[in-house]
Amino acid sequence: MNPKDDPTSIGAILVKMGVVTEDELALAIEEQANASIEHLLGKLLVANGVCSMEQVEIALAAQQGMRSDEEHKQAVAIASIAMTRKQMVRVAGRKMISRGEEIAEKSGSGLYPAVAMKMNLVGGGKKDPGNGSSQ
Repeated sequence: MNPKDDPTSIGAILVKMGVVTEDELALAIEEQANASIEHLLGKLLVANGVCSMEQVEIALAAQQGMRSDEEHKQAVAIASIAMTRKQMVRVAGRKMISRGEEIAEKSGSGLYPAVAMKMNLVGGGKKDPGNGSSQ
């Protein structure tokens, strides 16, 4: 069975967690299929820098819970996936904010003049909200 077709596969779980994209998973599956020796998908993803071993271990624990016959273990597994996804979204948000601040800072110094013009950081003038002209 293709790991992408099994919702309890490590690859599918890592995608649900937001750790790995569908494209990254497809590349790793292809690499795994073409390897001369057997490689575990999680280890391949870690070796390629796509995710961390800790993220794979969380996915493995979630997989074990999802494949359990006990409902409470399944619920814990799903909660683990949701919590990891939420954490990944927060990290991505912080990176975006940081990058935006960096660009805004460089814009004021003339490194990104087109952005600075849009933000009206060049020329020292502030836009008059009434007519859009500089003061």
